[in-house]
Amino acid sequence: MKKSITVMTAMLLGTTAFAADFSTMDADADGAISEVEFVAAYPETDEALLSVADQDQNGTLDEAEVTAATEAGILPAE
Repeated sequence: MKKSITVMTAMLLGTTAFAADFSTMDADADGAISEVEFVAAYPETDEALLSVADQDQNGTLDEAEVTAATEAGILPAE
């Protein structure tokens, strides 16, 4: 439920274009950003931020986690 609310909030705040960016980052289209995909998407960002943004600590980021981390300023917007 929390993730649904985060995604809905992001959509209401005008970040719907982010979904296209997420699908670009998710190279294997499995619905999650792996460490390899994270490094490719954020080459100038410290890899340790993956753990900070990973709310459920499963080692990957789903779209809601990336959106929340971006909105919180943990990850760069572009």
